[in-house]
Amino acid sequence: MAQIQCQTITISLEHATPEQFYSVFNPPYPHLRDICSKMGTDIQIAADYFHATIKVSCPDGETRKIEVEVISIEPPKKTTTYRAWTANDQSSEHEIKLEVTDDRNVKWTVSCPPPADDYLNFLESVSKAVDNYFGQN
Repeated sequence: MAQIQCQTITISLEHATPEQFYSVFNPPYPHLRDICSKMGTDIQIAADYFHATIKVSCPDGETRKIEVEVISIEPPKKTTTYRAWTANDQSSEHEIKLEVTDDRNVKWTVSCPPPADDYLNFLESVSKAVDNYFGQN
């Protein structure tokens, strides 16, 4: 069994309030799809209330499909934890945690077999697109 690695990135918000940012990453997700589309981030989300399928176009030209399920939502702490896995491969399961602080910092933590860099780069890109959206509106 592959060793689980925990990696974290922190992003400072320039435009969005912590509440605005946090609301985008919680069900029912249409805001996330719309914002990312407007900002040029290639993401398509088909969602019910607590599940989503994310199709990501990668730099190598491949499209990766990731299944995501919300495990817990803690609005007072602005924390949401997700279970995610590569479509059709439950053995690739990992955890992604979003924390938004009152001092306008976003912290994403990814727990998965190495390397977690692809997830962290993707989460950083989407986070910046969401923050910029609020700067333009």
